[in-house]
Amino acid sequence: MQVKGALDARWWAALALALALVILINPLGFIGGGWDDWQYLMAARCWAEHGPCLPRTHWEGRWPVFVPIAGLFSLFGDNRTTLGLWPLAASAASLVLLVLVGNKLIGRPVGWLASLLLLVTPAFSIQLFDPSVEALEFAFILGGTLCILKWLENRSIGAAIMAGLSFGMAFQVRETSLIAALFAAIFVATRRPRMIDIIAALFGFAFPLAVELITYGMITGDPLFRRRLSLAHTQIPSSELLASVDSRRSPFFNKAYIANWRFEPGVHLHWTIDAFANLFVNAKAGLSLTLTPLILVVGKGQLQPKDRNAALKLYGFALLYASILIYALAIDPKARMMFVPLAASCIALALLVGALWQMGRRLLPAVAVAMHALLGLTILFVHQRTDIIEPFAAQWIGALPGKIEVDPNTRRHLALVEGADGLQGLESDSEYLIYNSTERCALWLRRAKVPRGAIVVVADKPITQIGRALSDAGGALCLFRYQRPMSADAVRAAIRRSRPDGRYILNPRIYLGTARPGSVS
Repeated sequence: MQVKGALDARWWAALALALALVILINPLGFIGGGWDDWQYLMAARCWAEHGPCLPRTHWEGRWPVFVPIAGLFSLFGDNRTTLGLWPLAASAASLVLLVLVGNKLIGRPVGWLASLLLLVTPAFSIQLFDPSVEALEFAFILGGTLCILKWLENRSIGAAIMAGLSFGMAFQVRETSLIAALFAAIFVATRRPRMIDIIAALFGFAFPLAVELITYGMITGDPLFRRRLSLAHTQIPSSELLASVDSRRSPFFNKAYIANWRFEPGVHLHWTIDAFANLFVNAKAGLSLTLTPLILVVGKGQLQPKDRNAALKLYGFALLYASILIYALAIDPKARMMFVPLAASCIALALLVGALWQMGRRLLPAVAVAMHALLGLTILFVHQRTDIIEPFAAQWIGALPGKIEVDPNTRRHLALVEGADGLQGLESDSEYLIYNSTERCALWLRRAKVPRGAIVVVADKPITQIGRALSDAGGALCLFRYQRPMSADAVRAAIRRSRPDGRYILNPRIYLGTARPGSVS
C-alpha cells in the first residue's frame, strides 16, 4: 500500500510539474478581439458593477462561466490575474477529474497519462487562463461521469443525484453537453438502474434548470427567455462561415452550415469529410486522434485483445461524439469544441502506450508521446498572446491622449488596458491609429494594399513569443500615424476588407435587450 501511495504521489507531482511547465512556456489568458472571452469579460463586468444583469445574448446567459469571475472582480479588482483564476480552476479540475475517471474506467496509470496528454493538447492548454465554456463544461461532464462510476460501485442515491446535478450544470454552461448526458443515460440504462436511482438522477439534472425557468419567469414573464436567446444565436451571421447561410433554417443537419465553416487549417476536399479532415490535421487538436489508430495498426500483434478492444471502443466513442457535433448539430468543428472526443482519444492513446510499455515494447510509445508533447508545446509557444503588448498600448495611450483612434476588433483585444475604452473610433480624424494585425505592420500595409505614403509605422510590437526573436514572424500591435487627412479613409477601408469588426456581426433585430445591460432587481 505504501508503494502504491508513493507511486500515486509521483504521478500527481508529474502532472503538477507539467502544468507549471505549460504555464511557464506561455501563460496565454485573455486574448479578446473576436474570441468569445471578450463576451464573458463584459458579462462579468456587468455583474460586478450592477449586480445580476439580464442577458441579451447566449454568451451572457452562460452564468457559470462569468458569475464567479464577477465575484472575484468585486473582491480583488478587474485585472488579468483575477480574470484567469476561475478558468484555471476549471482547467485544473478537468485534469484531476480526467485522472480519476481514466484510472477508475481503465486502471492505473491510464488516467494520469491521459491527463498529461490532454494538458499538452493545444486546444486545452491555450485556454488555461482564458474565460471560456469548454473547460468548465468538460469539468462538469467528467464530474457526472465519475459519479456514475461511483454509483456502479454502491448504487448510492447520493451518487445518482450528484451525477444528474453535474450534467445539469454542464447544460447550464452549454447546451451541447446534452450529447454527453444522452450517452450517460444510455450507459446507465444498460446497467439496470432502480427506479429510485433514475428519479434521483433526473431530480439532480432538473434542479438547476428549474431554478433557471423560475427565475426568468419571475423577471421577464418568459421562463424560456434564456433558451430563446440560445436559439436566436443561430440567426447571427458569423465571420467563421465562408459563405452566407440562410439563418432562418435550423442548423441541425444543415448541409449549408456543415460545408461552409472556415476550417482550421483550411483543407477543402468534400463537405462530407472536410470537418474530420481538418480536425485530424489541426495541430491544436494534438496527435491523439491520429496516433491512436496508427498504434492500433502497427502494434496489433503486440497488444492484448482486451487492451485493443478497450482502445477501439474509446476511439469509436470519440469519433461518434464528434460526428454528432459536426453533422447533427452542425457545430463549427474547431478543436476547442472537441474536448470530449479529444479526452476519449487521449485515454485510448494512454491505454495503448501503457500496455506496450509494460510489455517491454517501449520505442513506439516513447516516440508517440514525444511527438504529441513536442507538437503541443510548440503550438503553445508560437500562439498569439495579448498580455505582452498591453504595456505598450498603455504607454501609447498615455503619451498621446486624444490623438489615437482604434477599430472595434483591436479595442476588444485591449479590453484590459486602462484607457483603451476611451479611445476614439474609426472616422474620428485622429492623428494616430492602433491596430492589432495578424502580420507584422509593414507587411500588413502591403498585403492590405494601403496606398504608399498614406500611413507610416511608428511602432511594431510582436504579439507572439516567436515574433520577439524573428522580426518578420507572427502578428503585431501596430501604432500608425496618418500622413495626409484623406489617406485615413484608405486605411480604414483596408481594415474593413481585412476582417469584420469582431467575430460576430450582430443583427439588431434579434439582439435582444437595450443598448446597455439592465440589472435584475
